[in-house]
Amino acid sequence: MTFIDWSDAAGMLDLYQEFVRDERNACPSDEDRQSFLSQLLDDVSSIREAEMVDALQKLRAIHESIRGEFSEDPASLHLVELIHELEGLA
Repeated sequence: MTFIDWSDAAGMLDLYQEFVRDERNACPSDEDRQSFLSQLLDDVSSIREAEMVDALQKLRAIHESIRGEFSEDPASLHLVELIHELEGLA
């Protein structure tokens, strides 16, 4: 079991990325979802080194860009939760 340090923003981002990778690996026959999750992982990975305020703005923009069938995807819902937790640290 992984211990989550809720005061470690970088650690939470790492755990979220791990979750998205696991979700992507769990759906090998769903090319659309794999593509969505790959893009989401790339987007989140690109802000890894950003300062927290910038990271929050970028994460919000990523979330707002998710449309259609993937707006209720578990990865999208966990992104909302990640944003909420990071807002508490900012």
